[in-house]
Amino acid sequence: MLALMETHVSGSQADNICQKLKFDHWIRIETFDFSGGNWICWNDNGFVMDILATHPQIVTCKVTSFEGIPWIISFVYGSPNNALRCYLWKDLKIIDMDAREEWVVLGDFNVVISEEEQAGYRSFNATGSRDFQNWFFDSTLIDIGFEGIPFTWSRGNEASDYKMARLDRGICSSNWRMRFSDTRIIHPPKFHLDYCPLVLEVTKQMSVRSDFFRCQATWFAHPRFLTSIWSLWSQSNGLWQNLDLLQKGFKKWNKEDFW
Repeated sequence: MLALMETHVSGSQADNICQKLKFDHWIRIETFDFSGGNWICWNDNGFVMDILATHPQIVTCKVTSFEGIPWIISFVYGSPNNALRCYLWKDLKIIDMDAREEWVVLGDFNVVISEEEQAGYRSFNATGSRDFQNWFFDSTLIDIGFEGIPFTWSRGNEASDYKMARLDRGICSSNWRMRFSDTRIIHPPKFHLDYCPLVLEVTKQMSVRSDFFRCQATWFAHPRFLTSIWSLWSQSNGLWQNLDLLQKGFKKWNKEDFW
């Protein structure tokens, strides 16, 4: 599977390039006003992929393996304009409400989530970062992390004007991460381009028992997390009995109240 974002190529020229890539299937979003041009290409290699929705900043697909249940992937190219990027967060919230199953979001968000993710800049886009943080927190998704160079974008000829930022990343739901627990994202070195590729390596899905319990990191940020603990914990019970009550209570809380 290959996603090429912001190609700036459209029309018959884009069709010719996609055909020369020799993939079994491909879809592309036409450029608009000299921007955009997102292409998704894939082969019939153990899975079937269906296009669910397209948008100038997002392409969302359903992936169904020949031996597993489907999961959702969204390829993103966020607008560099704060106002236009707000539509990205709104549309991702709609997808999040519809998906609710295993979901991974991958691509160039064109904004960092904190000032530590950029270097060489004279200013910081606090508004864009705050919008990103708000969506990230509200969606309760997980940053997959990465291996390799820390910044996915860089530009400049000399040290005095060299800028770097982590604009690209992969984010997923907790149940997608649990299903593909050994998945990793790799930042290979970049050559002759401002961006380095983003490689998502998805390992074979793990088999999870229906009664398996795992504490989710996103629970700790929920305002009712501590209240829920105190409501389930009883001083009259022993340690193991309380832990059993917590497991059962949090499974129910995660399913009925947390989302």
